[in-house]
Amino acid sequence: MRVAWVVLGLGLTALGFLGLALPLLPGTPFFLAAAWAFARSSPRLYRWLLGLPRVGPAIRDYRDGLGVARRTKLVAVTLASVAVGLSATFATSVALQISVVFAGVLGVAFVLWRVPTREVVLAQQHEGARR
Repeated sequence: MRVAWVVLGLGLTALGFLGLALPLLPGTPFFLAAAWAFARSSPRLYRWLLGLPRVGPAIRDYRDGLGVARRTKLVAVTLASVAVGLSATFATSVALQISVVFAGVLGVAFVLWRVPTREVVLAQQHEGARR
Protein backbone atom coordinates (compact mmCIF):
# COMPACT_ATOMS: atom_id res chain seq x y z
CA MET A 1 0.00 0.00 0.00
CA ARG A 2 2.93 2.32 0.75
CA VAL A 3 4.05 2.14 -2.90
CA ALA A 4 0.55 3.10 -4.08
CA TRP A 5 0.59 6.21 -1.82
CA VAL A 6 4.03 7.19 -3.16
CA VAL A 7 2.90 6.75 -6.78
CA LEU A 8 -0.26 8.76 -6.08
CA GLY A 9 1.81 11.47 -4.38
CA LEU A 10 4.24 11.68 -7.29
CA GLY A 11 1.40 11.93 -9.80
CA LEU A 12 -0.30 14.65 -7.77
CA THR A 13 3.02 16.48 -7.45
CA ALA A 14 3.43 16.37 -11.24
CA LEU A 15 -0.06 17.85 -11.64
CA GLY A 16 0.84 20.50 -9.07
CA PHE A 17 3.91 21.51 -11.08
CA LEU A 18 1.74 21.69 -14.20
CA GLY A 19 -0.55 23.97 -12.23
CA LEU A 20 2.37 26.29 -11.51
CA ALA A 21 3.14 26.51 -15.23
CA LEU A 22 -0.37 26.56 -16.72
CA PRO A 23 -2.57 29.54 -15.88
CA LEU A 24 -5.84 27.59 -15.97
CA LEU A 25 -4.77 24.75 -13.67
CA PRO A 26 -4.47 25.48 -9.94
CA GLY A 27 -1.45 23.78 -8.40
CA THR A 28 -2.20 24.18 -4.69
CA PRO A 29 -4.93 21.50 -4.39
CA PHE A 30 -2.67 18.95 -6.07
CA PHE A 31 0.26 19.80 -3.80
CA LEU A 32 -1.98 19.53 -0.72
CA ALA A 33 -3.21 16.12 -1.86
CA ALA A 34 0.38 15.05 -2.63
CA ALA A 35 1.45 16.07 0.88
CA TRP A 36 -1.41 13.99 2.27
CA ALA A 37 -0.26 10.95 0.26
CA PHE A 38 3.41 11.44 1.16
CA ALA A 39 2.55 11.83 4.86
CA ARG A 40 1.16 8.29 4.69
CA SER A 41 4.01 6.80 2.72
CA SER A 42 7.32 8.65 2.60
CA PRO A 43 8.63 11.05 5.26
CA ARG A 44 11.51 11.92 2.92
CA LEU A 45 9.20 13.00 0.05
CA TYR A 46 6.93 14.81 2.52
CA ARG A 47 9.89 16.84 3.84
CA TRP A 48 11.04 17.50 0.26
CA LEU A 49 7.60 18.84 -0.68
CA LEU A 50 7.49 21.04 2.43
CA GLY A 51 10.92 22.40 1.51
CA LEU A 52 9.87 23.68 -1.92
CA PRO A 53 9.90 27.49 -1.80
CA ARG A 54 6.61 28.16 -3.63
CA VAL A 55 4.80 25.12 -2.31
CA GLY A 56 5.99 24.44 1.23
CA PRO A 57 4.52 27.53 2.91
CA ALA A 58 1.02 26.84 1.53
CA ILE A 59 1.18 23.20 2.68
CA ARG A 60 2.45 24.18 6.14
CA ASP A 61 -0.28 26.82 6.50
CA TYR A 62 -2.97 24.30 5.58
CA ARG A 63 -1.47 21.63 7.84
CA ASP A 64 -1.34 24.08 10.73
CA GLY A 65 -5.04 24.91 10.36
CA LEU A 66 -4.65 28.25 8.57
CA GLY A 67 -6.32 27.00 5.39
CA VAL A 68 -5.59 28.48 1.99
CA ALA A 69 -5.26 32.07 0.85
CA ARG A 70 -8.43 33.82 -0.31
CA ARG A 71 -6.95 34.32 -3.78
CA THR A 72 -6.16 30.60 -4.07
CA LYS A 73 -9.71 29.73 -3.08
CA LEU A 74 -11.14 32.20 -5.60
CA VAL A 75 -8.98 30.86 -8.42
CA ALA A 76 -9.83 27.23 -7.53
CA VAL A 77 -13.58 27.90 -7.44
CA THR A 78 -13.53 29.95 -10.63
CA LEU A 79 -11.52 27.40 -12.59
CA ALA A 80 -13.57 24.49 -11.27
CA SER A 81 -16.75 26.29 -12.30
CA VAL A 82 -15.40 26.93 -15.80
CA ALA A 83 -14.24 23.31 -16.12
CA VAL A 84 -17.61 21.98 -14.94
CA GLY A 85 -19.45 24.30 -17.32
CA LEU A 86 -17.34 23.21 -20.28
CA SER A 87 -17.55 19.54 -19.34
CA ALA A 88 -21.32 19.70 -18.97
CA THR A 89 -21.64 21.54 -22.28
CA PHE A 90 -19.77 18.84 -24.15
CA ALA A 91 -21.18 15.85 -22.25
CA THR A 92 -22.80 13.29 -24.51
CA SER A 93 -25.96 12.70 -22.45
CA VAL A 94 -28.23 14.54 -20.06
CA ALA A 95 -27.41 12.04 -17.30
CA LEU A 96 -23.70 12.78 -17.73
CA GLN A 97 -24.36 16.53 -17.72
CA ILE A 98 -26.32 16.24 -14.47
CA SER A 99 -23.59 14.09 -12.93
CA VAL A 100 -20.85 16.54 -13.90
CA VAL A 101 -22.78 19.53 -12.56
CA PHE A 102 -23.65 17.69 -9.33
CA ALA A 103 -20.02 16.69 -8.73
CA GLY A 104 -18.88 20.23 -9.54
CA VAL A 105 -21.36 21.80 -7.14
CA LEU A 106 -20.26 19.41 -4.37
CA GLY A 107 -16.60 20.22 -5.01
CA VAL A 108 -17.14 23.98 -5.05
CA ALA A 109 -19.32 23.80 -1.94
CA PHE A 110 -16.62 21.82 -0.14
CA VAL A 111 -13.95 24.38 -1.01
CA LEU A 112 -16.15 27.32 -0.03
CA TRP A 113 -17.52 25.99 3.24
CA ARG A 114 -15.09 23.35 4.53
CA VAL A 115 -11.66 24.62 3.49
CA PRO A 116 -10.61 27.42 5.86
CA THR A 117 -9.64 30.77 4.38
CA ARG A 118 -6.24 31.88 5.67
CA GLU A 119 -7.12 35.55 6.09
CA VAL A 120 -10.29 34.72 8.05
CA VAL A 121 -8.47 32.30 10.36
CA LEU A 122 -5.71 34.84 11.02
CA ALA A 123 -8.28 37.57 11.75
CA GLN A 124 -10.09 35.26 14.18
CA GLN A 125 -6.81 34.38 15.89
CA HIS A 126 -5.90 38.05 16.14
CA GLU A 127 -9.34 38.92 17.56
CA GLY A 128 -9.05 36.05 20.08
CA ALA A 129 -5.61 37.24 21.17
CA ARG A 130 -6.91 40.78 21.77
CA ARG A 131 -9.58 39.56 24.23
